[in-house]
Amino acid sequence: MKNLKRFKIISLVLCLTMLTVLFAACGSSQTSDSGTSAAAGTNAASTTSGGDSAKAPVTGEIKYNFWGNADQAKAIQTQIDSFTAKNPGIKVNLDFADWGNYWTKLATQSAAGSAPDVFAMSTTLYLADYANKGYLVDVGELAGKDNFDLNKYYKSALDLSSYNGKVYGLPQDINTIILAYNTHMFEKAGLSAPAADATWDDIMAMAKKLTLDKNGKNAEDPAFDSKNIVQWGLANYSTWIDGFVDPIANSYGEGLVSLDGSKSNLLGDSSKRTFQYLYDAIWKYHVAPDFDTVPAWTDIFAQGKCAIYPLASYLLYGYADESKGININYDVMQMPKGTTGKNFNPVQSKGICISPSSKNIPAAWEFTKFIASEENYKSVVSSGAGLSPIDSINKELFLTAKFGPKNTKQVYLDALQNPCPLWQTVRAGDANTKIGEISEYIMKNKVSVDEGLKKMDEAVQQILDDK
Repeated sequence: MKNLKRFKIISLVLCLTMLTVLFAACGSSQTSDSGTSAAAGTNAASTTSGGDSAKAPVTGEIKYNFWGNADQAKAIQTQIDSFTAKNPGIKVNLDFADWGNYWTKLATQSAAGSAPDVFAMSTTLYLADYANKGYLVDVGELAGKDNFDLNKYYKSALDLSSYNGKVYGLPQDINTIILAYNTHMFEKAGLSAPAADATWDDIMAMAKKLTLDKNGKNAEDPAFDSKNIVQWGLANYSTWIDGFVDPIANSYGEGLVSLDGSKSNLLGDSSKRTFQYLYDAIWKYHVAPDFDTVPAWTDIFAQGKCAIYPLASYLLYGYADESKGININYDVMQMPKGTTGKNFNPVQSKGICISPSSKNIPAAWEFTKFIASEENYKSVVSSGAGLSPIDSINKELFLTAKFGPKNTKQVYLDALQNPCPLWQTVRAGDANTKIGEISEYIMKNKVSVDEGLKKMDEAVQQILDDK
């Protein structure tokens, strides 16, 4: 997704070392059809995950693709070297591309039956689409044949890697996005920390007091100068659909798209309330910047220019790195509640999948298990690159790591228990992108909320119908 890509670019600027490890631990693989899966599960030796050691060792050559850059490829190659040291009979060839080219190439290869054996998968945007087209092996079946325990994962992590009741990928990591707030700004404004049951209306009220012009007047003051704002109450992430907008809509009753992916909900009350809220934050209350004043995806929270901000767990390490020049005091809360009285937190995960066109499913499965092993999860968590999809590792390493206050990090783990529902649509990525594009027109004040939602609904419903 374009928006997600832009956010990752910003994250890379904040914490290159962290993301290097994250991508290194986040390759994915594709899966084969059920017949091939059964055969692979029966014949694969479990040299990395506790199978029958009496079986003959797996050998052969496989190709592993991921999205990223050359620096990340070096880190992933280190993992491959570790794998081949334990599995000397298997050769892994690595290839990569930037986000956009990666998906274009993968779609073409998959349709032609020439996809890489193992590859990285965006579980939120494209897994359902690829699974629906038969481009992924049912790794749940492979796991069953190999006595590989899938129950060790968070349910939310496994759900992200599943479609229509089948598991099509192993989670490489898991991350959630919640709200961070600048504690120093709150204290100066005379505000207490947001309550655990804070609503989006509460956040807006706080944002008004936290938005300051060059004369120190807040957005509630009649003398407030909205043309010269030096501190914003709320960041503008109105085009980050899966990471910010859809959770707000769910808190008001339903997501932007039905969970089965068949129907747009964009003309419903929840969507209207959500986009009106985001629009009003910019143009009515002036507590969030417009995109001309502050370009989209600029981290004004890290710059100390914003009081409330959606913060992904994989950014904690970068925020704690003094060499990055991020000098802010902050705490976090789960996403606020709406009229439903519930928190809905974005939960994201990369998957590793296996292609049905692979000529060596057993070797692909061994490599997939290794990338999704506890050894690699511990490396990801210890580096601050993300959370593990296994709770015990997070409790052992994430909560005790040097970066970030322990209480803050516990909120991230608690948020995993309240995940925002995932659209189970085969064209989630396209729908997500289209919503983001039209949302930007709304937030740039080029079209009214109602008119923008009509255009959005028509375009998204056509995407959902065209499968």
